[in-house]
Amino acid sequence: MEDMKISSMCLRFFGFLLAGGMVLLPAPLLAVPLLEKLPGSHLDGLQSDAGSSPWMEGFSIPGAATLTKVSWWGYYLEGTEDAEAGSYLFSVDIGGSGPLSGTVTRSFDSVIMDASDPQFSLNLYRYELDLPNISFAGGSSTLEISNNSLDVVWLWQGLNGNERAFSIEGEQAVQLVPEPGILALLGIALMGWVLTSRRTYRYS
Repeated sequence: MEDMKISSMCLRFFGFLLAGGMVLLPAPLLAVPLLEKLPGSHLDGLQSDAGSSPWMEGFSIPGAATLTKVSWWGYYLEGTEDAEAGSYLFSVDIGGSGPLSGTVTRSFDSVIMDASDPQFSLNLYRYELDLPNISFAGGSSTLEISNNSLDVVWLWQGLNGNERAFSIEGEQAVQLVPEPGILALLGIALMGWVLTSRRTYRYS
């Protein structure tokens, strides 16, 4: 009989531990923006193509992460927009490790105007490159982007300031901290286990 009581208490105890563990399990990792610098509302590009030096932008991501995608925004000077004919010859380098492999895709983003001449506007495009799950230790690094096509004049759009517009997505482990309410529920559950254990022992 005593063995049955001990077994019952152990089952209840491990049941509470299992319930608590399910509450505290971390959420699955998702691809989310680790860093996002959206483009400004008017033309603010810096030339970064085969006819100029590549432009390099610094960035910082707190904590280790796996980088899965990089996006950036840019536009072409008039007369060169359609010269690439669907093949976008960009060189993308993170941290000075050399050009990354992959296919760059382009999509129309918006029409943006020149701040000094509202009558002049150009098409702004968003470019994306899926990354081969690059391990990033966290901290500061650099992003270098250049359009290597010889037939275009391409400018990397900025934030209407000194910084360039780009986004980096990836997966990052987050240490979940239980909410006070969850801790309170676990405390009540543990107290209930203690009280029921005492009652079982007293009336058996």
